[in-house]
Amino acid sequence: MKVSVGTVSYTIQRQLETGRNSDRKRSGRPKVTTQSDGVFLRATSLCDRRLTAQQLQAQLNLRKALLKEQNRALKYQLWTTADLKKNLTDQ
Repeated sequence: MKVSVGTVSYTIQRQLETGRNSDRKRSGRPKVTTQSDGVFLRATSLCDRRLTAQQLQAQLNLRKALLKEQNRALKYQLWTTADLKKNLTDQ
């Protein structure tokens, strides 16, 4: 095999430090979008290829707002009258 001495040394060192030979967690800015957001953006951009980044961002923000409102409505849909009275008196 044609592998440099440095690569072998680095691999052995990583094995000794971490107990495995897998990649370490990388530093950097964490992702803001979820995997679901990525699927939505990909599908939206493929449906209309003329959309700009700003238009895609606006559609994603609208989608997030609608999902947030839908989740909020579903939460309160399951409340009983007693739950509503309790929360109205607490405020």
